[in-house]
Amino acid sequence: RINIKDYTVVEYIDITETGAMQVEKMLTVGNKLFCAALGKGIGVFDTDNIEGSSMRLIDGLEGSIMKTAKLILDKNNKLWVLTTESDKVILNCINPETEKVEKTVDIPYVKEGDDNYVDGCITGTAWFTRMDTDRTRGKLYFYMNILSEGDNAFGAIFTMDVDTYEVELYRKLPGLGMMYGMGISPDGDVYLCDCLDWSKQRGFLREYKENGSIVSQRVGIYPRMILFTEYDK
Repeated sequence: RINIKDYTVVEYIDITETGAMQVEKMLTVGNKLFCAALGKGIGVFDTDNIEGSSMRLIDGLEGSIMKTAKLILDKNNKLWVLTTESDKVILNCINPETEKVEKTVDIPYVKEGDDNYVDGCITGTAWFTRMDTDRTRGKLYFYMNILSEGDNAFGAIFTMDVDTYEVELYRKLPGLGMMYGMGISPDGDVYLCDCLDWSKQRGFLREYKENGSIVSQRVGIYPRMILFTEYDK
């Protein structure tokens, strides 16, 4: 726990007895802390009692947890978690009050040789895939690979409406080397961290505009995260 006024460490909390050592993403909802833990699933703590013995796991979570993807709280106060299987991405909707999965949305991959293996079809996702939302919290934005111009790993951002569960292509991502971070601005603008070829060279922050243009800015080695301060207000 960190004091955000002076950035001092208030407390170190040991959760080693949970076996959930690879927590990357966390989100508080009310007095609960939800954690994405590789190999375990979604762990839940009460914020006034965070210790290994107090953690419980969400039942009914389908797929393998993607610990690099944000946990998203939507406009309906439901928590969304992205998981993967060998042939699809799964968006799991969790009720934070009951700590139960209420809905799953499957996004299957199209395999080479299938009838619908055509330009724009979804062929997979990155092992470090990302998910985000905008200020409306009415849509999820997530990274996928699509077939385009014969390239089986052409990056793209898709959206899903949290009320209708409709999935749509949002932006194609030409000129992208290796996506290592993603952020959606409050207005729905797409920003990506491009670490190029993972070779310890400086990467790029790329903004993919609605009109198809791309604005790139050279940044540091392995750029990883994008923060929009409006979300902190």
